[in-house]
Amino acid sequence: MPRTVTLFGRPGHTFAVERSTHLTDPIRWELIRRLPHTNLAETVIVGNAEPLGFYRAFEFESNPPLLESPRIGSPLLLYGQPGVTYLFQYSPAIGADATWTILESFTLSNSFRFLVPTNTGALNRFYRTIKP
Repeated sequence: MPRTVTLFGRPGHTFAVERSTHLTDPIRWELIRRLPHTNLAETVIVGNAEPLGFYRAFEFESNPPLLESPRIGSPLLLYGQPGVTYLFQYSPAIGADATWTILESFTLSNSFRFLVPTNTGALNRFYRTIKP
């Protein structure tokens, strides 16, 4: 049975959940997951067969912005700073010669936002989010 913790926090804010087996060693904290908090309470799966450990959660805002793909086929998840404007862009290639096209310009009202990538059948499409 999966081990879970319930995180209580402010909706619209982002939290990181970490785990350690040693409270006295600050280097041993391992990131389990980042969590866009959409409700007052969220249940988080923190492990299965790992030995018992200590868990901590803290609120964070990402600077620079962080773009995450939780699962193939799902919306991308942007972590950033509320009140900051970002450009969501795509390119068919990456590297020094990449040409980036703006899909959307927006200002975050929370510390995260779900972004739906579009692909019109291109073999490759790369995404990034930047501050203008």
